[in-house]
Amino acid sequence: MGEAPLRKGGGELKELSIEDIAVGVFTSALNLRERALSVQETWLRDFPNALLIGGWKSDPELRMVSLGPNVGEDYASAHEKQFLGLLELRKRFPGASWYFLTGCDAYVYADNLRALLAGFDPGMELLIGGHCGQTAIDGERLIFPAGGPGFALSGALVEALAPAIPAIIGGWPAEHPELAGACDVAMARLAKRERGVAVTFADGFYSCPPYRYPGNPYLDGIGNVIDRPVSARPVAFHALGIREMYLLRRGRVLRAPGPIARAYDIGFRFVARRFRTKSLVNRISRVLANRSRARG
Repeated sequence: MGEAPLRKGGGELKELSIEDIAVGVFTSALNLRERALSVQETWLRDFPNALLIGGWKSDPELRMVSLGPNVGEDYASAHEKQFLGLLELRKRFPGASWYFLTGCDAYVYADNLRALLAGFDPGMELLIGGHCGQTAIDGERLIFPAGGPGFALSGALVEALAPAIPAIIGGWPAEHPELAGACDVAMARLAKRERGVAVTFADGFYSCPPYRYPGNPYLDGIGNVIDRPVSARPVAFHALGIREMYLLRRGRVLRAPGPIARAYDIGFRFVARRFRTKSLVNRISRVLANRSRARG
């Protein structure tokens, strides 16, 4: 699919509320606790039906679900977290019209996501995302939505895919070891193979911060190259620092970081990972964002 027409499906759509969207955010309470907290204290507040999705380690102070002792806390665990997390969302929010999956270094605009999804019929089997890439699987071209900023699956598609998910959890890394960590590719492959569903491209999903556009080309749903400024109504940005999460929450326009901001981001990324701090970086980032707004 390319840029599909809105209100596809032919029927009258009910008004979509934010409660109709179930959100899962992959993270790690062990290695990415500060990042998880930055999501919880910023944009995740806007989604009542949302969970941080972790591996074996739980954290009672985080709005999260632990997937059990067999799920890791490293980058390679993203594959299991995506599919097991989706099943957990389906279990906890069975009436959801849409399921949205993303990572803990993304910022999602709830109103813009809701407005986008309101134009589609959740009774149809749809995989909606943007900033697409392409690869070849078993000799066939596959266009997939970037997992960094996130993508949405309709309730109908999740119900149709659910029986096939257990098999792909173990089968994907074994069959495609070179793509074992590419959970976005795995989801697109599953939807295409099981249901014949290709990605429906939507504008507004960005794999990088806003100051990287234009100049950071990506594909639409049929493989056309796009290189243009950020949409007036962005849905999500990815690859953000904790400092930038709080700036966006306070309505600031992100600009390419200067030397001081870069030093801050690098230094506190090291501190958070090396010493596994719980909230230090968030507290400082929140203060800096508040001061930035006051000066603006």
